[in-house]
Formats: sequence, C-alpha cells, structure tokens
Amino acid sequence: MVTRPTPEPAYGRYRRPAPAVIALAAFALVLLVPGRPASAGEEEWKGYIQAGAQAIQDRNMDEAKRQFTLALTEAEKFPPNDVRLGATLSQLAAIHATLREVDRAEPMYLRALEILRATRGPTDPTVANAEFNLAQIYAGTGRFADALPLYDRVMAVYTSAYGEESESVLRCLRSSGLCLVRLGRADEAKARLKRALDLSVKRSGPTSAEVAELSEELAKAHALAKDYPASLQSYMRAIMIVERQAQPDPMVLARLYAAMGIVNIEAGNLDDALVLYGQAQELIKATMGDQHITHARLLKAIGAAREAKGELELAQQSYAQALAIEEKTLGQDHLDVGSTLSALADLDVAREQYQQALPRFERALAIAQAKLGPDHELIVVLTTSYARALDEAGQKAKSDELLQQAQAMRRRLDAQRPAEPGR
Repeated sequence: MVTRPTPEPAYGRYRRPAPAVIALAAFALVLLVPGRPASAGEEEWKGYIQAGAQAIQDRNMDEAKRQFTLALTEAEKFPPNDVRLGATLSQLAAIHATLREVDRAEPMYLRALEILRATRGPTDPTVANAEFNLAQIYAGTGRFADALPLYDRVMAVYTSAYGEESESVLRCLRSSGLCLVRLGRADEAKARLKRALDLSVKRSGPTSAEVAELSEELAKAHALAKDYPASLQSYMRAIMIVERQAQPDPMVLARLYAAMGIVNIEAGNLDDALVLYGQAQELIKATMGDQHITHARLLKAIGAAREAKGELELAQQSYAQALAIEEKTLGQDHLDVGSTLSALADLDVAREQYQQALPRFERALAIAQAKLGPDHELIVVLTTSYARALDEAGQKAKSDELLQQAQAMRRRLDAQRPAEPGR
C-alpha cells in the first residue's frame, strides 16, 4: 500500500470545526490510493462515501449519517483490518459525535482506531484526527483524565507532521489546556493556554475573536491558580478585543464582566465585584430583558455578594427577584428554584426569621428529593440546614429526626464511594 502524506485539515480562522468535517481527510487518503485490487462492494461503498461527503458539505447531517451507515454495511465486506473499514467507522463516528450521539460515536472510534493504528501506524495524522475527536468526546462528557493522554499523543503527531506553530497544534494546546483546568492542574493549564494564546496572536493578530476566547480561557486558569491580578488582566484583554469588534456581542461582554466579578469575590474584593456585576446586569437587561433566566442567575450572584457584605436586606431582595424569574421561566419544581429557596432560607436563619425559613427549606428539600432521588450530597446539606432551623424554631423532636436521616444518608453515600488508592 502506498502511503501519502496527509494534508493538515483546513479550519476557519475563528471557529473550531465539527468532528465530521475533520474526518473527511481520511477519505481523501483512502480513495486516492492507487493500485488497490477491486473488492466486492467497493463501487457501492465509494458511491455512498461520495454522497455522504456531499451531504456533509451541504450541512445535512442526517443524510450524511444515512449514507455513511450504508457505506459501513459495504465496508464490513472488506477484510477485517482494511483501512477503508477503519476510515468509514471513523467518519461515521464523527457524524454521530456532531449529532451529539455520543453513545454511538465512542465505540465506533475505538474500533476505527484499532484498525487505523494497525494499518497506518500510530503516528499517522489520520489516526491522530480520530484520536483527537475521541478526546473531544471524553472531555465533553467530563472524562478529562481519559481525554488528556489522547490530546498529548495527538499533539506530538501534529507537531511532527505540521509543525509546532500549526493550527492543529494550537487546537491541541487549547483543548488540553481546558482539560487541565477542569482537572485542577492550574500551572500546566496556564502554560498550555499561554502558548496557545501566543500562537493565536502570531497566526491571526492580537485582536482576533480567537485571541479574545483564549484570553478568557487563560483567565480561568489564572483564577484557578489564585493569581487574581493576572486573571483580571486576561479578562480585560478579552473585553477590550470584543468591544473593538464591528458588532460587539453584549452577552459576551456580560459574561466577561460577571466572570471578573467572580474573581473579585474570590479575591475578597466585594465592592469591586458588585460594580462588575452591575455592568453585566445592565447589558443583560438591555439585551434580553429583566425577566430572562440569565438575569436571574446574575441576581443570585449579586445576592450572595450582598450577603457576604452583611447587607442582608439587599441580598433578600436580589434572591427574591431571582426566584420570581425562575418560577416563571423554569417552573415551580426546577432545581434552580430549589437552590434559590435554600439561599433565601439560609438568609432567613441569619436574620433569625425561622418561621419564614422553615417552609422554604421544606419546599427546597422536596424539589431536591424529587429531582435527585433519596440519597444525594445536596439532600444531606439541605436536610441538615432544615434540621438546624427547626431546632432554632423550638421543634427539637423533628430536628433530631431529620439529623438522624441526614447522618444515615451520609453513611450510605460514603459507603458507595470507591476506596482511595493505598487505603
């Protein structure tokens, strides 16, 4: 078999591609290999592949899935380790991933990789493309520890194939950096995201949308490392870029101002946080209206900041406004409604208004039990808080009963946890 170099996939400057588009490079490789003997079903397979590729170009992913499923039926007639079978599996997996059918995409990628590694070798860029897409699935479903080694392996292949300043390497730096943030490995995350940011500046200029996005992501890594000045500086860089765009997105700006508020909360700068929350609030109200759920979430953050400052009356007003929006938008029994009721109840306890707190705790607990089942960490916390409020209100017998329930639940949850290594 003749091995041809794989061209680096082409990406839009400011947009990460869908997995289905990336994987098409595999077929450019497979279809153009000369001298292969004809196989049973090969012409039918090629027809389905070409029709599926056209459907992807037309952004008709349901039709693409149908055509590549038919192609897979024909590819299963090829020898078990045929590269065409591996490439078909990889492409169909990419389509399932694009359609968010992760449970179908993952096993296809795993089977495709077994074939492609055997036929093309572990350092082939075609293999790396499939590994990158599988890593994206792992990261997207919270399996960051599984995603990271794949990103590392892919980045080594891309560096060798396309160069350390390629767009493919930038994608790996960015994705693996975000993965490290979620794993709590702040210093490693900062190093990768800073390298991605520098590379993006070099490739697309200092004011591109991608640079703004990477600045925001680097800000999160700085905040994780408790380097709050650097985090705020990175957020401000992102804001300045967005504000200079031809049509700045006010909701992006609102998100950035709110994120800066959170950093200031963590740094203990409550007054600065409230100013930033106020800027975000004005943008949200002007863009989405004051009854939008995003406004409710910000009101809860404002309420928490007011509560931390000891401004309990103002905090109560913010929480109450948030609750009214949530009940109207999400319904009476949504978990967010329960969370706000719990916050209001805690505030009532702090103000020694126990008779107001008790029905709020009771309702919040009922919502949590209905949504999360009988045993959950949140239910332990709510039950304990409710029990303490009952005790303060003079209902000791009921308080003791709930505390016993919370303790029993805690023991059950602890028993379900896997043992720590070495213990």
